[in-house]
Amino acid sequence: DVFLLAGRGTSSGDYSSATGTV
Repeated sequence: DVFLLAGRGTSSGDYSSATGTV
């Protein structure tokens, strides 16, 4: 799943500048 949460990580703790992926 892709989360459009800027500055927030996912359950895996992996996140980009604006988008994070599990």
